[in-house]
Amino acid sequence: MSKVVAYVAVALILGSPRIALAQQAHGESTPAAQLEAARARLDAFKSYRERREYEKPTRLVQIVEWSGGLQHWINLGPQGSVVSEILWDKGRSASRKPPDTTWLCNPPIPDATTEPPTVVRDGGTLVVNGRPASRLVEEFINQLPGSHVVHEVDIDVATGVPIRLISTETDTGDVTKYVGTYYDLGAPIALVFPRCR
Repeated sequence: MSKVVAYVAVALILGSPRIALAQQAHGESTPAAQLEAARARLDAFKSYRERREYEKPTRLVQIVEWSGGLQHWINLGPQGSVVSEILWDKGRSASRKPPDTTWLCNPPIPDATTEPPTVVRDGGTLVVNGRPASRLVEEFINQLPGSHVVHEVDIDVATGVPIRLISTETDTGDVTKYVGTYYDLGAPIALVFPRCR
């Protein structure tokens, strides 16, 4: 994620010429259009998980569960235990730190902050874990002064499903970077925004 809000946008780019031609016929020839189509494909799974391994500023593992428009961020300690949780729902959030079971309400965040405009470009092809993949690069614009966010999303050419997201955020010289891996696509995840105080 990074600041209180992660600029989480998952992007897909089609790698095979045959699929690319089919997508162009449907008006998906630009990277931005491919990104929009990719979000729709991912949303079709209804729920999934992402494992984020932070490289900077400190090493941290975070599991993010997505379901029904809600996000559940679970920060893990060195031994794999849960050290904190955040639930997000359209700009509002609640957090807690086990063993405390009480959720605390956080100040709401405007949509313009959580979903700033982006520029999307083709990032070429590569191999990820032995699987041919295409990369789509999304750069966020109109953010706070000194802030710069770039997402590199690697997509399985055979399935069109995201494999990995590399996020780099620079904020007045401080860098936050993580590598996210997608899994459990379509898993039965039920998230409910908690009562918080």
